[in-house]
Amino acid sequence: MFKTGIADNTSDQFDPAIYGNKVVWTDNRNGGYDIYMQNLSTKVQTRITTGETAPDHAIYDNRIVYRNFSGEHHDMVNIYMYDLSTKKETQIITSRKGIYNPAIYGDRIVWEDSRNDDGTGNTDIYMYDLSTKQETRITPSYEGGDNNPYQSNPSIYGDKIVWEDWRNGNADIYMYDLSTNKETQITTNKSEQRSPVIYGNTIVWQDNRNGNADIYMFTLASAEVPTPDGNETDDGNGTSNGTGNGTQVPDNNSDNGPGNGTGNGTQVPDNNSDNGTSNGTGNGTQVPDNNSDNGAGNGTGNGTQVPDNCSAKLMPLDNMQALKEYVECTYECHENTKIGLASLLDTSMCYCENGEDEKAVSMLNSFIHLAEKMKECQQVSADEADYMVREAKKIIDQIEAN
Repeated sequence: MFKTGIADNTSDQFDPAIYGNKVVWTDNRNGGYDIYMQNLSTKVQTRITTGETAPDHAIYDNRIVYRNFSGEHHDMVNIYMYDLSTKKETQIITSRKGIYNPAIYGDRIVWEDSRNDDGTGNTDIYMYDLSTKQETRITPSYEGGDNNPYQSNPSIYGDKIVWEDWRNGNADIYMYDLSTNKETQITTNKSEQRSPVIYGNTIVWQDNRNGNADIYMFTLASAEVPTPDGNETDDGNGTSNGTGNGTQVPDNNSDNGPGNGTGNGTQVPDNNSDNGTSNGTGNGTQVPDNNSDNGAGNGTGNGTQVPDNCSAKLMPLDNMQALKEYVECTYECHENTKIGLASLLDTSMCYCENGEDEKAVSMLNSFIHLAEKMKECQQVSADEADYMVREAKKIIDQIEAN
C-alpha cells in the first residue's frame, strides 16, 4: 500500500470524491472555487469548471455533478453536470432558493432543495432523471407542526435513495425505493442518525445514540439485523422496528502501518483496518484514531502526529498523561489555550494520584468545558475539540468505574 499526492500545491484542495480511477475535488488555486479532476491512470489533471463553483460535488462514471452560482449578484444557485466523455456541461436546475448536496448514480441525480421553504426551514429531496428529463420530488410535503421539516444529505444507489429526515423531531434515516414507489423509515431511535450513504443493500450513517458519534450499518437484504441491545428486527420490507436500528461498526482495529502527518490541515481518523500509511496533508495535526497501532507515528513537514495511545486498556492516569501529551503537541498558536488545558489535566492527575476521584472528575469536566468553549471561539478545530472531549469522558468513565 502506498500514498501519493494528487493535488499538492500551496492553495487549498478539499472535498475529494472518487469513482474508479478518477478523483475530483474543490480547488482554489485560481482564487475562487473550481472543480478539478485527476485520472489516476494517466496522471493528467483537468480543470472542470471556471465559474463561481460551490464546494459541493459528486462523480459517477464519466459524469460529475456540482453546484455553482450565477446572476448579477450571484444570487442564483445551479446544479450542473459535466460529461467527461463528451466534454459537455448541462444545466440540471437553477433556483433562487438553496440547493445542496448533489449525488448521482447512473442517469439519476438527487439533491437537497429549499424551494418549498415557507420560513420554517423546510428542505426536500428532489431527483432528476437524465434519460427522461423529468424532475421528481422524493420527500412528502410538510404539513406544519412543531417538528423540524429538514430532509437533507441524500445518497443514491440503483433504485434506492436514502436521506436524513427530521419529521419526527429528531434526525432519522429514511429510504425511498424508485422501483416500488415506497418510502421506508430505516431508524426509529430517539437520538440523531445523520449523513447516510448507501451502496448495494447496505446503508451506513453517523449515529449519536451512545452519547458520541458512532458509525452504524443496516443491511436491507437481511431478515434480522443484530444490534447492541438485541431489540431490533427487520420486518422483511426494510422497516426498522424497536430501539436498536442498525449494527454498530467497530473501531477497535489493529493497524500495522506507520502514520504520517504532513501538510496543511487536520487529518481526521478513518477508524478502518489499515496495513498501510495514514497521511494528513498540511501544517496541522493528525488526530489519533484510538486504535491499537503496532507501527510508528511520524510527523513530517510542519505537522505533528500524536501517538494513539489513549487506549481504554490503560489506567486513568496513563490516559490523562497521553491526553496531556496530545494537547501539548497539538497547537502551534493559541499558547494560552494549550497551557490552560494542560494545567487542568495536571491538576486532575494530582487529585487522581491522591485518591481524590471526585475532584479529579471535576477538573476533567472543566477541561471538557474549556475545550468546547475554544471550539465555539474557533481557537480549536472541531475535530481536535471533539477528540479531546471524547477522551476526557472516557477517562471520567474509567475513574467512576473504579
